[in-house]
Amino acid sequence: MKSKNIKLDEFSYNTLISKAPKYEIAVEWFEKMKKKNIRANVYSYTTLIRKCENQDIAMSLLLEMKIRYLRPNAVTFGTILYFAGINEQKQKQLIQEFLEIFEPGKDFGMQEFRRLRMHSSSVLLFAEEIYKIAPQQKGFICMLLENVLKNKRTNNYLKNKAKELQSIVNCRK
Repeated sequence: MKSKNIKLDEFSYNTLISKAPKYEIAVEWFEKMKKKNIRANVYSYTTLIRKCENQDIAMSLLLEMKIRYLRPNAVTFGTILYFAGINEQKQKQLIQEFLEIFEPGKDFGMQEFRRLRMHSSSVLLFAEEIYKIAPQQKGFICMLLENVLKNKRTNNYLKNKAKELQSIVNCRK
């Protein structure tokens, strides 16, 4: 690219980060991007998080996003939950760490969750954890629960749990 005098921009670097065969190479492109004073965006960070295999590194990248005033999107959150797999305890831990960095309603909103095709059980778990950590986020919690109830794929057990939490949070219908 240098020989053809092509200038790399944000899109080019994000593509190179995305196509890197392993995390270390993606980080090299990410660092080159920063050295060229090209601002990394949510896509840059989310791609790095997706490529890394270490939960601690992923959480440190999330923290760096916060410091740089970058708002996580649905893909970012889904990528973080990927580290937990189907382990509910690990999901809770990751959600708590996520909520220590980002504040619902301020740093991310319902639109991120509507775009994310999360399983209702994950959304319900997220709502429960937000209620424990930040019960003042009642409106956001109620929106999450309403989303679980409206999802046609949600089974009756999860719907009942969502209704139960709605009554505890005191969501109005």
